[in-house]
Amino acid sequence: MQRTLLALSCALILAGGSAFAQQQSSGLGSAATNDTAGASITDKAKQAAQTIGEKAKEAAGKVKDMVQETAQKSKAAADQKTAQAGDGPSSKSQQMQKRADAEFKSAKAKCAAIQRQVQKTVCEKQAAVTHANAELRIAKANAAAQGGNTSAMGAGKSAQ
Repeated sequence: MQRTLLALSCALILAGGSAFAQQQSSGLGSAATNDTAGASITDKAKQAAQTIGEKAKEAAGKVKDMVQETAQKSKAAADQKTAQAGDGPSSKSQQMQKRADAEFKSAKAKCAAIQRQVQKTVCEKQAAVTHANAELRIAKANAAAQGGNTSAMGAGKSAQ
């Protein structure tokens, strides 16, 4: 479709240029009329080419997002499958860590697409907080698997 629109815009430019040249050579019409007719067709062709370029960039961005989303879904499915196959507590914590890392990378990738720096910073910090919380859950799960009591620890208390 983009090629068709590009070909159509090129054909319009050529047709406009040849019509302008014919009017110039035959001497029909005033010079002012010839200039505005040629310029308007050229301007329209330039606008069409610019619009096509913008639409192509938008489509490329959407395709990139879709590819990233598909890759994330397939990685999540593979991680889930290997987590189900794992049989020990260390295997479970490793899978949890891999999933947390993958989610962090995914969140950072989404932040990269944000244009405004303030919003981008907020997004990156939110991703870091979410990752830190996931690592905290993993540490608690490891401690629980080793028989530790994580709920007894609080602010100002030391583990003995």
